Amino acid sequence: MDDVILLLRDYKAYLNTGIPGDFHLFGEWLKQKYADSQEYLTEEEEINRIGVDVMTSYLIGGLTGYLETWLKLAYQDLPIVSLGDFGIIKAVEHHQNPTKKMIADSLIMERTTCMESIKRMVKEGLLTEETDSKDRRMKRVRLTPKGREMSMLLNKKMSALSTLLVGNLDELEKKSLIPILKKLNKFHEFLYREKSREEVKERYYL
Repeated sequence: MDDVILLLRDYKAYLNTGIPGDFHLFGEWLKQKYADSQEYLTEEEEINRIGVDVMTSYLIGGLTGYLETWLKLAYQDLPIVSLGDFGIIKAVEHHQNPTKKMIADSLIMERTTCMESIKRMVKEGLLTEETDSKDRRMKRVRLTPKGREMSMLLNKKMSALSTLLVGNLDELEKKSLIPILKKLNKFHEFLYREKSREEVKERYYL
């Protein structure tokens, strides 16, 4: 009976995570909760001593490095050089004729980096700039015919890259990962959009 009560408590805790109430996913969640701590150790003793938060960041950082490597491979011979460039192309496509400020605000990019990328892609003939009809201080951006062709090509590239990034995860593992990543993304989006950089720095002792 004690095991049944413990299982019910675990299931309640699982539902509180926001992960869909799927028993297969619950089983995966239980495996992670009660897994041998040895599974979470690296070959670097210092990281092992610091704990799970650092371990998680360590692994995310490693994946970021791989992502940058595969992006360079995917964008080889293209006038697109970063994931930020891809984001700008898709933001312009979505909004059709956004201001530069709108693009920068919709992407998680430093504004100066965003502006430099737009300027470079204008030179490449992917984007075109025009002065806003109501506020001449603002510039609006459009995709050129070459830019629309590039957007379609990038869709194929990103589809292939997505398959590479999820690697050898099976379907259940992918489904388990998505709600966790969405929760983490919402946490960081709130800080990014709603809190000043000074507040974040002070709160998290950066």
